[in-house]
Amino acid sequence: MTSFLYIVMTVLLMLGPIQAQQILVQPPQPGQPGQQKKAPPQRTMEQVQFDRARREEQRGNFDGALAAWQEVLKAAPFNPQAIAAIPNCYIQLRRFDDAEGFLREQTLKADMRGDIVPWQDPSSPFQLKLALGEVKLARDDEDEAWKIWRGALDTQPHNPDALRALISVLHRNRRWEESEKLIREYRKEEKVPTYMALELASSLQAQMNYAGATDELLLYTKTSPTAWQIAQSYLARFPDDSTVEETVMSTLDQAIKRDRKDPTIWRMYAGYTMKAGQLAKSLDATITADSLSEAGGVSVLTTAQQLLSEGEVDLAQRGFERVIAWKPADQFAEKAELGLAQCLEAKGNNVEAKAAYERFIAGRTKSPELEEARFRIAEILLERENRPQDALVEYTGIFQRTKPPLKQRAGMRIGDAHAYMGEYGAAIDAWSKAVTPQRGEITDDLATILMRIARANMWRDSTTLAEAALDSILKGSTQNTTFNDAILYQALLSGGGFHGAMRAFADADYAEFRQNHEVAAQKYGEAASGLKYGRLAEWSRIKEAEELRASGKPTEAITALNQFVESFSESMDLPRAKYLIAVITLEDLKQEDLALKLLQDYLVDYPRSLYLEQARRKARVLANKIS
Repeated sequence: MTSFLYIVMTVLLMLGPIQAQQILVQPPQPGQPGQQKKAPPQRTMEQVQFDRARREEQRGNFDGALAAWQEVLKAAPFNPQAIAAIPNCYIQLRRFDDAEGFLREQTLKADMRGDIVPWQDPSSPFQLKLALGEVKLARDDEDEAWKIWRGALDTQPHNPDALRALISVLHRNRRWEESEKLIREYRKEEKVPTYMALELASSLQAQMNYAGATDELLLYTKTSPTAWQIAQSYLARFPDDSTVEETVMSTLDQAIKRDRKDPTIWRMYAGYTMKAGQLAKSLDATITADSLSEAGGVSVLTTAQQLLSEGEVDLAQRGFERVIAWKPADQFAEKAELGLAQCLEAKGNNVEAKAAYERFIAGRTKSPELEEARFRIAEILLERENRPQDALVEYTGIFQRTKPPLKQRAGMRIGDAHAYMGEYGAAIDAWSKAVTPQRGEITDDLATILMRIARANMWRDSTTLAEAALDSILKGSTQNTTFNDAILYQALLSGGGFHGAMRAFADADYAEFRQNHEVAAQKYGEAASGLKYGRLAEWSRIKEAEELRASGKPTEAITALNQFVESFSESMDLPRAKYLIAVITLEDLKQEDLALKLLQDYLVDYPRSLYLEQARRKARVLANKIS
């Protein structure tokens, strides 16, 4: 007994220090100082290889993807993504025997497991047969592919989702006619007229049967309250072709005649007419759709905002007025009232627009649109009334009260207001605070700030600082909107300092910034005449034309552009000059027939121009307006 007690006491004495030590090294409890963050769970080899496989697939490296998927399958023998992806990799590598061998091996394993796996799983016998048929199709053995697919479908009788899986395989392999036949057969046998309407629309679209595709999209809109939005996106992808447009419009017109009380059809009609450039019809159809669905003008508000952005101010104003007449919820009414004020501003009625913004502000205290209205007033003060000090007060208040992105816009304009007053140092300080750099990256916003700083330094003859700002832009992404301008300004600074033509250019740039368009046009003209030839001479002449237009002299602007076309017939800016001629002819001189001809010629002469989409849109809208 004495010996036993001795052993027990010895063990307790040995355990005591160990427990004490464990307490001493125990990590602090939550909330105590020195608490360490829990280490993130380590990723398994399966997850690592899965991510690698997806990356290699995206890169088109199917050898690498195959190896990664095989590693995933080793770690997880029934991983559904790997079982589905490995045959596809083999097909891409044209290793058809390997693909078939893999699928037959997986089919044997599936048969051994019995009915444990549902048919939807990629490792199920049904899905493996679909994949095997796809391999046969890739080998140009269509008869064998269909034999396998029919056998697979026989195991799932009257199962629409099983047929849908085969349709997906056919679409992936661009077998549009076969998919159409299967869908129509199923509809006839099962008497389900709307089955797979969206998929059938895709098949018909691929076969250039746009009337049939539109009919199917109309059927699809009956399947859910929001289906029309997806149908609309399909219609938007139809080709911009007059024949297609006539076909689709005829189909939609017939649908409206069949059911004039269906708001969904009116919404689709509105969306397609907007795409086709029939803007008045689009607004009318949207008003009808919102009236029938009692939507309170939500769609009309969106359409009016789009019309305003396209410069169709009268139509936009009618839309905003219609929304207000419906007396919708406060948030929509406020946006419509703000839109009406913006219409006045777009028409150049700055006094009336400013008064409208002030009335909007006076009637509210908590609207999210208040700061936007104040910002618009500040814009009028700065650019229209040349009152930079008053504008500065407004911008500063907005900057202090708001969050991005309005805060950034206000910060930028604080700098602009200082620059208007010739306070270049204060302007540069304000611009520097407007955007927070992100890990040293030259973002598009930061590049815009740097361009402002470069120009301000150029205006005050600080060439070294201007060049430093431009260098920073050129170290960033070539996709930044200011990158090309930075190259031109850098060429300007390296071309001889601030004498003669260069000084005229700098003066013109500052006058343009301050909205003093007449002075800017004059100075750009002096710079163009002094430089004679070269990239900067070309740029100065185009800028002269733009400033002549802005100062209300469209005829002189076209003269300057024609001079550009004659003097610089090989210039990379020739498409830009001719596009501007067409736009000025349309929007300033209101010569619609001539403008349409100029735009149509432009589309033929410059099919790869940067202005192609804008020219096409303007031509479409104008053609519908004239007709």
